[in-house]
Amino acid sequence: MRKVSLLVFLLFLTACANNSFRTRAVYVAPESGFRLEVVAWGEVEGGQDIANGGEFDAHFFPLGREGEPFTFEWRLPDQEDLSSYVLTLQRGDDRQTYGADVYLEDILEDTLYSLGYNNAQTYEAQEAIFAIYGAAYGPKATVMPGQAKFLEVVEVELNYKGN
Repeated sequence: MRKVSLLVFLLFLTACANNSFRTRAVYVAPESGFRLEVVAWGEVEGGQDIANGGEFDAHFFPLGREGEPFTFEWRLPDQEDLSSYVLTLQRGDDRQTYGADVYLEDILEDTLYSLGYNNAQTYEAQEAIFAIYGAAYGPKATVMPGQAKFLEVVEVELNYKGN
């Protein structure tokens, strides 16, 4: 009985502990002509299924010859103010930073077109946004194989150890 009580207590402590995550997911938008690599990290509070929102780097690479590579970074610079996320667009040497009032969906399609992704499809861009934010909310929200309608899920690594 003592062992069972100890086991239940340890399981309870584990369930209540915060869990850090670091995920890498790779998707392809075949019609729009881009490959998306997302690295997301954060912490899921004990007893919760998803994070309140993690941080991410989302790298877009052209498939074939069209388009220019670019990256979006989503950072929480102030841990005390959860509304203070900063979104940064990096393309070549040019960096544009947006405050908490601008979200990825506000600028992704314009960015795709301005960088030469002339076949960009709205439905693929919207699912790319869903995949990016999903990874930032943790492993249970990450878009896995069989869960995407328009994107191809190339690879998902839930305990990513790389950069």
